[in-house]
Amino acid sequence: MSSKSDALCRWTLILGGAVAMLAVTWIGVGSLNGPGEVFCLVSLLLFWVAGSLCLLFCPLFQRPEHTICAILGLYLCLFLRLCLFDYISPDYVSFLSQWTQAMRNMTVRQVLTTPIGDYNMPYLYLLLLISRLKVYDLYCIKLWSVLADVLLAVAAGKLAKLLTRREGLVLGAFLGALLAPTMVLNSAYWGQCDGIYACFSLWGLYYGLKKRPAWSMVFFALAFSFKLQAVFLMPVFLVYLFARKIKWWQLVFFPVTYLVVVLPCV
Repeated sequence: MSSKSDALCRWTLILGGAVAMLAVTWIGVGSLNGPGEVFCLVSLLLFWVAGSLCLLFCPLFQRPEHTICAILGLYLCLFLRLCLFDYISPDYVSFLSQWTQAMRNMTVRQVLTTPIGDYNMPYLYLLLLISRLKVYDLYCIKLWSVLADVLLAVAAGKLAKLLTRREGLVLGAFLGALLAPTMVLNSAYWGQCDGIYACFSLWGLYYGLKKRPAWSMVFFALAFSFKLQAVFLMPVFLVYLFARKIKWWQLVFFPVTYLVVVLPCV
């Protein structure tokens, strides 16, 4: 009886999730009014497929029910964000759209050698790529931030798995990161990039706890290269050093990564 009830529960979950997926897709796509609806749809589907493959082949969970919930939750969280994609923030009007338009009228070399905006270079690289696409730049800007949300949620789940064996808490950390109002508003509503440096920061914390210091330094450097606010995580290095998770000489990976990232504009 137990196996039959478990199977019934799984199929109910799958069918209910499929209905919810269709509903949220219809609502999300129907809310888009700008050019590039198909591009947004395909991009989010690719994000979902990539995230689902990560959950399946680098599993966070042992129980299939938790994996199914995470995959369905990821889809719902992604396509619910579409409802916010048409909002145009003052920052986009005054800065991001202006910078992207300026890059369209320049060569790549000119963009890399001309001061544009007040963001760090890695984010300007993304804007440069967006300026070369024939898609509504507002959608592209938000899609980059949404992709960071997915990677951040995976990192949150992996961090939770290091700290607890209770899969319900790991699932809560994964879905909580996706559903956090600050995350949803920052990426899908305002089109800001805070989630990008936060994503790299969490991966840096994860690899530090996993005693893989080189990767930890690389991700912290990427976080710092996107936004200087990552400097507030620097005390974590001291903790890792005293805990002997990082050796002094391994700190060199931080400046090396940072220099590689900013090198194209030098």
